[in-house]
Amino acid sequence: MTFIYFSALTILLILIILFLPLNVIINYDKKLSIKLNFFGFNINVFSKKVSYESNQDDSSENKNNNNNISVSNLIKKDGIIDTIKYICDVLKLLSSMTRKILKRTTIKDLTINYSVAGQDSFETSIKYGRICTLIYTTLGIIDSINPPKHLDVNIYPNYNSSQSNFRFNLHVYARSFFIIYSTCFFASKYIKYLQN
Repeated sequence: MTFIYFSALTILLILIILFLPLNVIINYDKKLSIKLNFFGFNINVFSKKVSYESNQDDSSENKNNNNNISVSNLIKKDGIIDTIKYICDVLKLLSSMTRKILKRTTIKDLTINYSVAGQDSFETSIKYGRICTLIYTTLGIIDSINPPKHLDVNIYPNYNSSQSNFRFNLHVYARSFFIIYSTCFFASKYIKYLQN
């Protein structure tokens, strides 16, 4: 009888945990930190000093080389048509899953503060245009699916400095059950796709 009570209590506790909201706070101000707030407990998942601009040219060159190698390997193995079809299918799967996750996730706060700077006014203007295009396009997609409750975006060119300054804060919450379900659903869909 005690075992039945203990099992029922354990199942009830797991169900309560699964349907409680999980708060995720991502913050960047010269240091990236990711915190989880679950059932009143704060858990530091990640905290590290991360540079967003150092060795940018080197890293982009390495990424381009790695991408060229992997895409060329896929083309050699499967052919260009199958490679394009594979990339399109994966992107379609990712976009549908991103939409589902955004619809069921509440964005409490999204704050972006970006002072864009370059070596001269020309480089600053080019960087500013690229960053605005990227950030505002992404925000437009997010806003069309699930608008944030609080949104504060401040992007401006800084012609008096050669060093950019970036601050970012994101506070979202979702049910733990939905996060686990979405991850498993995406993994199963991807595995099915690979098997086909």
